[in-house]
Amino acid sequence: MTSEPDFDQTLRRDFQGVKESDALRAPDFALLIARARAEAAAAPPVLVQGTPWLRSGKRALFIGAPLAAAAALGLWFRPTNTADREFEQAVAAWSQTAARTASSPTDGLLSVPGTEFLRGTPIDGTGARTPRRGS
Repeated sequence: MTSEPDFDQTLRRDFQGVKESDALRAPDFALLIARARAEAAAAPPVLVQGTPWLRSGKRALFIGAPLAAAAALGLWFRPTNTADREFEQAVAAWSQTAARTASSPTDGLLSVPGTEFLRGTPIDGTGARTPRRGS
């Protein structure tokens, strides 16, 4: 890919130099493992079991979840108040009345001559099944 013929050899040589310099600075892996095992043996054991707070949190979750669901269902299906029902019926009746009697001061501007022609289809006097004369 390049015009330099020994580019591959140069790259390999440079990479080997980087590996050698890293090997001089990096600690021995076997020594790191031995040190980690010694520190782990000297440290006190850690209990992995849940803390009392965690156990009580689980208990609260098992008890609280059904209670929360029951409360949500109780609010969803709560009986409605008769005053609320009467108000809803009054609003519905008013909405129907207002829709029937709604008019604006400019409604007369919309009734222009010829609007009756827009509500139907024109009749030209010949039906689709009537044969034409002279054909």
